[in-house]
Amino acid sequence: MSSGMIPAGSGVQQVGSSIRWQTISMAMQLGTDWLESPDVARVHAALKAKGFRLFLVGGYVRDTIIGREPRDMDFATDARPDDVIAVGGDLGFDLLLHGRQFGTVILVTDTFKHIEITSFRKDIRTDGRHADVVFTTDMTLDAHRRDFTINTLYLDDRGFVHDPTGCGQRDLEARSVQFVGRAETRIHEDSLRVLRFFRMNARLSVQPGDYDGAAIQAIRNCDKVRLMALSDFRVSGEMLHMMQIPDPRPALQAMRETAVLELLFPEIDFLCLMRLIDMQLEWEGPSPELARLYLLGPPAPPGRLRPPRRIGLSLRAIADALSHPHPLESAIYYFGSDTAIAVAHLQAALKNTHPPPDLLKRLEAGRTARFPLTSADVLPRVDTTDIGSTLRALEEAWIASGYTLTKTDLLRSLDRPETHQT
Repeated sequence: MSSGMIPAGSGVQQVGSSIRWQTISMAMQLGTDWLESPDVARVHAALKAKGFRLFLVGGYVRDTIIGREPRDMDFATDARPDDVIAVGGDLGFDLLLHGRQFGTVILVTDTFKHIEITSFRKDIRTDGRHADVVFTTDMTLDAHRRDFTINTLYLDDRGFVHDPTGCGQRDLEARSVQFVGRAETRIHEDSLRVLRFFRMNARLSVQPGDYDGAAIQAIRNCDKVRLMALSDFRVSGEMLHMMQIPDPRPALQAMRETAVLELLFPEIDFLCLMRLIDMQLEWEGPSPELARLYLLGPPAPPGRLRPPRRIGLSLRAIADALSHPHPLESAIYYFGSDTAIAVAHLQAALKNTHPPPDLLKRLEAGRTARFPLTSADVLPRVDTTDIGSTLRALEEAWIASGYTLTKTDLLRSLDRPETHQT
């Protein structure tokens, strides 16, 4: 490799045909907690015994440096995929190889999340999502194919951080989300990076006025057809992560100002979403992303939203509860507290009011409530063909009462025919 392929200030030195990596700062040491997992330690030791190195890269390093709780561990190595496969097989791990052609091998372990290891690589051709790659032992080339400089920090087994672009630490300290290289090029390679740009800014709590101007201009000018062609799954995954950030309002506002938000989610109720997030920041509750995602519009099809199955079921439960004559009580009783809190916040945001002050009390009442009737209780009083419809009507009346009607009250209501008509 010629020395001209290594940018100035890259944090590396070339010695003959080999590369000697330098840390960005001897003071920048994060520790080696990631090696405390026995399975990770075994993989690391096995690769090291073969002359390879294993690094943590990207989000884990970024979030650890800024004091945030890291989400996932992504590993990078100068070993080729076949070398990683050999090590995993020797250690007795099951292997997931669907990403092998892109350099990713996943080791299935019993004591740790799956260990996902990607070989250093360089893109030689892209189609807007996937890339044709060649594998390399050069960390600098690997770093320069990544999306943002703040994601090009590599943590080694001594606890030191490497910054091959020479920009990662600087931009992270400045809370500045910068594309690696030209923003236009990176976006053309994969339009999903538009959404990732906004999410990274939200993750770092950047205000719209401090967003990188060149990146914003590139987003304004990007190919909107390619942006619309992104799969529902990929768009939904990014928006789910965005909505899990405590305060995504500045990023959502920037998405709106660049015409990205309404392009992807034309049915979004933006002002209501802003009111909702305001309210959630004041009235803390679990899973704030549920109500936020609901306001993006309908699920796919016809909308763009296609979240994981668990989230999708929760959104369907919210929709069912909101269509009920007594949304909050039905949500509490049928779907549980998380859905009920989302429903309460949505109702308040839609009406531009506040959640009910007795919300916690109502949640507790619904959590312990048990419908007091069975089919045996109503059988002597109604025709057998009407038992199901009668019980449903009585249960609805009981829910509407805030679960206060007793068994006696409900049975007495059978004397009023309107109670159990279908």
